[in-house]
Amino acid sequence: MSAAPLALLVLAASAAAGPLIPTFSPADRGEGLPKAKGIAGALAAFRAGDYAKAARSLPALGGALPRNRDYTLYFLGESQFYAGDYGKARTAFTELGKARDSRFAAMAPWRAADCLWMEGKRQDAAAAYRKLIGGKSASDPAVARFRIAEVLAETARTKGNGASSEAAQAYMQVHVDFPAHPLGVEAGRCAALLAPTGPGATASTEPSPQERLQRAATLSKGRKWLEAVDELALLPPSLAPELAIQRDLATGMAKYHARRDYA
Repeated sequence: MSAAPLALLVLAASAAAGPLIPTFSPADRGEGLPKAKGIAGALAAFRAGDYAKAARSLPALGGALPRNRDYTLYFLGESQFYAGDYGKARTAFTELGKARDSRFAAMAPWRAADCLWMEGKRQDAAAAYRKLIGGKSASDPAVARFRIAEVLAETARTKGNGASSEAAQAYMQVHVDFPAHPLGVEAGRCAALLAPTGPGATASTEPSPQERLQRAATLSKGRKWLEAVDELALLPPSLAPELAIQRDLATGMAKYHARRDYA
């Protein structure tokens, strides 16, 4: 996770979806100013990195802003998370996930899973991530899948080569699917360390030619043309004819775009 608080990134990214200013019902407007000041003070503490203060301030608002309860829950959960109170943060995110009409509802279960991970409940976190990665992502799926692979690797330390192969394959898939992600690089290293060798080994320490082509295609899609060229250069000189054609075409297109990518 980035060092920048996730909440600030979410708010910046979702500004187009509508105003992020607390709204008040007619009944609230007489007391709207002090309530707004309470929210503003808590968010100022959050932005300043004083998460403990924000975590103390937000519950004090109670039900004062019923129309903005999801905002309160979201920032409460984030504040408690960054303050290190993962159990309370998970409670806030779980409650937030029930607010189906909230813009934060889809992200809430991901953050609850992050809380489980930080609490050291890795098996439970991995189970939660598995349920989430099959649907529309509202968080970073590379982190979730890397953590699932980590749990498999921990299991492999006690169960031997079969489990090691499964963990290595999970790491390798992260490496293949997320070539530009920092954890994609680390996943490749972990896969190489875990992959069994010798007769009957089912996991590879290197991506297959098809997987390298996939990595290059993903890099090109992300406008990382030079990285795509470097990835394609790692393919063996001798390939099956159909793969050689794909390699040559992908290399030519990546070089073409690299020379004209002035954005």
